[in-house]
Amino acid sequence: MPVLKFLFWILVGWQGALVIWLFKRVPWWAFFFLAYFLLRLMGPEYAKYQIAMDNVVADTEPPRAPLVLVEDFDASRDLGPMNEILVQARWSEDLPTIAFDGVSVMDFTVLPLLSTAEDRIAGLAFAGKSEREQLLHLVRAGLEAGTQLPLHGRYDNVPFTDQRVQKELQRYRSRFNRLGYEIGEHLVLISPYLDGRRAELVQAAEANRFWARVLMVLAGLSLVFGTVKLVQKRRSAAGKISIGSS
Repeated sequence: MPVLKFLFWILVGWQGALVIWLFKRVPWWAFFFLAYFLLRLMGPEYAKYQIAMDNVVADTEPPRAPLVLVEDFDASRDLGPMNEILVQARWSEDLPTIAFDGVSVMDFTVLPLLSTAEDRIAGLAFAGKSEREQLLHLVRAGLEAGTQLPLHGRYDNVPFTDQRVQKELQRYRSRFNRLGYEIGEHLVLISPYLDGRRAELVQAAEANRFWARVLMVLAGLSLVFGTVKLVQKRRSAAGKISIGSS
């Protein structure tokens, strides 16, 4: 019997073992509370999906985020719907492309963005490691019209903390200093629209709808588990009463 139990736990994996443990240990009312909590989380995700789809429909309109200088950007004032951002910045070919490895589930290519007024790094443009050339093409194409780059994308759409960003940049500090560039204390993090605004908004909408559906399924499972546990408890209580009366 112990061998069979061990093989069973290996087959179902830790996720299945966790579900089985929860079903055995957690009382029925906790599953109903969990379902309520998950449904509360689902609401905002579905609302984000609707907002994103409204933005897709209105994509023929100009960007709703105001154009601001990267060094003057204020998230409390300058963000558009869906964390949309439009900043004016400079970029130089001699700036190194930074690789952030092993972050979350993917690696990132990072381009430092310069202040429009001084040789100081004021922002970072992120893309997936496989999108490096696409990001470089976007930046170079934007600079063809002038020395400053209007960069359009989503704000802070990367799984980094400020500490992680600063730690990674320290590896390049000496190189930046040799080139005459300083690193600003507060950097604007932007994930550019590599495939255009409409495509990115559709992708964001689909992601929100996916998570809304996941939360709905989990809430449904919690309701089922809670109902089964409640029925089992009542049957057990009814069985004890019938045994006692006999």
